[in-house]
Amino acid sequence: MSISALQQQFESHVDELRKLQQSYSKLVDSRTQFETQLNENKLVQEELRLVDSEGSVYKLVGPALVKQDLPEAKSHVDKRIGFITTELDRLDKAMKEYDEKMNTLRGTVMKLQNQLMQQQASAKA
Repeated sequence: MSISALQQQFESHVDELRKLQQSYSKLVDSRTQFETQLNENKLVQEELRLVDSEGSVYKLVGPALVKQDLPEAKSHVDKRIGFITTELDRLDKAMKEYDEKMNTLRGTVMKLQNQLMQQQASAKA
């Protein structure tokens, strides 16, 4: 394989690796947001457990506080926690796949780089 073809293949793989890293970074950002939401909802869940059955619960809807039934509020929070947990699992799987792809691509890039350096050294000699 010629040096220019090898250089082109190397640059193509490096570009692909860069794109994977950008996508991975977006997944990490999403995961961080969901993790924050999960923690917030768990705090709300704990607070709702402290409310006795006759206590009042209010939900912020726009600029107004709207009274909500305690069982309904608990149910909504539980559903949100379930949804967020499912999304975190999905993101974890996607991140694992990206990790594997990036590791494979890094190996390929390193091999191409070594081949390129060897051919350049041979051409100078």
